Parts: sequence; structure tokens; C-alpha cells
Amino acid sequence: FLLRTRATCNHLQYMTCGFPVQAEHEEWTYGYTAQGSGVFCCEPKGCTAHIYRESIVMGETKLNPKEVSDVLAILMAEWKGTDYNLLTKNCVIFCDAFCQKIGVGSVPSWVKNLAGAGATLEKGAKQAQATAILAAAKAGEIDEKYQISSKASEAASVAATQATLLAAQASAKYTELDKQYKFKETAIDAAEKTHAKATLLAMQACTKASELDQQYKIQETALLKANEAWSAIKDFDEKYKVQENVSAAFFAGVAKAGEGLAMAKDAVQQKLSEHRAEGPDAAQGKGGCPCQCQ
Repeated sequence: FLLRTRATCNHLQYMTCGFPVQAEHEEWTYGYTAQGSGVFCCEPKGCTAHIYRESIVMGETKLNPKEVSDVLAILMAEWKGTDYNLLTKNCVIFCDAFCQKIGVGSVPSWVKNLAGAGATLEKGAKQAQATAILAAAKAGEIDEKYQISSKASEAASVAATQATLLAAQASAKYTELDKQYKFKETAIDAAEKTHAKATLLAMQACTKASELDQQYKIQETALLKANEAWSAIKDFDEKYKVQENVSAAFFAGVAKAGEGLAMAKDAVQQKLSEHRAEGPDAAQGKGGCPCQCQ
């Protein structure tokens, strides 16, 4: 007997010895069907819905083919296709039951670990859900007995009324204190005094700046220094003729460029004249005139 493990399922394969109305090799497994048994067989590694991982030797059974067939008949009756559950009743669990019934032992624990873990989680979730339902029912029963919801609503209403009353009392008290101690009037007066103080300080600063200017001639001195700097620049220019020299150099450069252009034009005209003077025949004797002049 061989147990084949795959990426998504596990199949049990067993070899038959002259088993009636069956092929020599068959692979049995379990899955969901809308009706009838979920147990079915196929050729070894022949199920195209999965990718096989490996084969595990489970040992030999002491049952004969007829007894193995009887075991399969019982399993086919017990394992209905509609009972399939991905976590609690799947192909892994079927293979384990089949191996135990034919006497070759249980499948390796690592094969069953994933399904077992999933089933544990599902069971825990169901228990948590049941606990939540019971708690909700119990809460409803307690509320009905002791009128918790109505009392809480009444308490909230009373608290809101008291808060409104306290707010009104606080507002009245503030109005009374304001009339007695002139809070608003004092605040406005303080703001006006602060503005007046700031204006006065600004005026004092302007006055002080004007006094300093009159005393130390700040603006007059700055203007004088600027005029002295401009006079020094003009004296330097008159002495070294900076603007005149720059202009002269510029115009001299333009003149040189014009002379060079004229010389280049004369050289081209002379070359063309010499070329035409040689005549068409002379040009053909040299391989033809590349410029095709006549």
C-alpha cells in the first residue's frame, strides 16, 4: 500500500491481486459530490486536479482483495459526498480511516497536521460564537429582570438636565460678577491703553531717529559719500580713458573682421576666374570639371 501526498490532497493507492471487475492498479480518495458517495478511484497519479508530491510506503495488509473490497463498500456507504468538509471530513481523514481499517496503521502525523489545525480553529470559532450568543441572551434576561436599559436611559436624561441647569447657573453667575467687577469694560480699557502705548512708542522712535539724523547728519553724510565715490569713478575714467579705449578696441575689431571677409571674397573670385580661363577641354582632360562650369 502506498500513500501519495499532493499539494492539495492525499490519495491512498493499493495494489489488487486478481480483484474482480477492477484494473490492476487503483487509487482511492474522497471528495465533495452533490449526491451519492464521495469515495471514488482513478489511475495512480491520474487525478488532474492536483499535483503529486511524493509516495509513502504504508506496508502490507493481511486482508485479501475480497476483504479490502468489503471495507471500501462500507466506507462508500459511510462517506457521503454532501458530508465533505475541508477541515473536519476531507480526503486526508478518509485516507487515514481507510489505512486503519485495512490494518496498515495511521497516516503520518505531518500529513494530518494542517487539517487538524484548521479543524481546531473552526471549533474554537464556533465555541466563541456560541459563548457570545449565550452572553447576549443572558444580558437580555438580566436587563428584562432588573430594567437596566430603562434605568440607564433615565439616568442619562437626568444627567443631561442637571448639566443644562448647571450651565445656566454658571452663565447667570458670570453676568452677576461682570456687573460687579466690570470684566468686559476692564478688558476693553486695557486693550485701548495697550494700543495707545504702542502708538506713543512708535512716535517716540521716529522722533529719536530724526534727532539722531540732525545731530550726526546721517542722510547728508551718506549722500556726500556717494557723490565722492561717483567723482572718483569719473576721475579714473578721464585719467585712463576706459570707455574710450573699450570703444576703440571694439570698432578696431569690427574693422579687422571686415578686412578679413573682403580678402576671403577676393581670393574666391580669383580662383573662379583662373578656373574658367583654363577652358572646358582642360577640365575634361583632368577628369571633368566638378563644378560643371561652362
